[in-house]
Amino acid sequence: MTTKIALAFLLAAFAAAALGDMTDDEQTHVLRAKHFFIDRLKDPDSAQFRNLVVRKIFKDNGTVLYNVCGEINAKNSFGGYVGFRPFYFSGDWGEVLGENNIEAFKLIYTEVVCTTPLPE
Repeated sequence: MTTKIALAFLLAAFAAAALGDMTDDEQTHVLRAKHFFIDRLKDPDSAQFRNLVVRKIFKDNGTVLYNVCGEINAKNSFGGYVGFRPFYFSGDWGEVLGENNIEAFKLIYTEVVCTTPLPE
């Protein structure tokens, strides 16, 4: 149990260092995105994130929506890393490239959520 607590503390410290240039609201949404994906992994402790970007969208009704884009890598059921894949997270839902319809993912990523080209 002590090892898990130490690991959680260490991961939180790394996350805080990586999010240092973001506002508190942006950091909150990045952490929500990370937890969304980590909770769905076969090996949650193996999760690696990079190239995280927060897009702040102002809605017509005055509310603000934070979209998080980046890349995730994690181990599969065979214990090997699958390689970094683009993801997006918006509101309380997200998707990783290759989980569902690839063309729909590309459209949502580039034109709706992230509004940038997919990473190479």
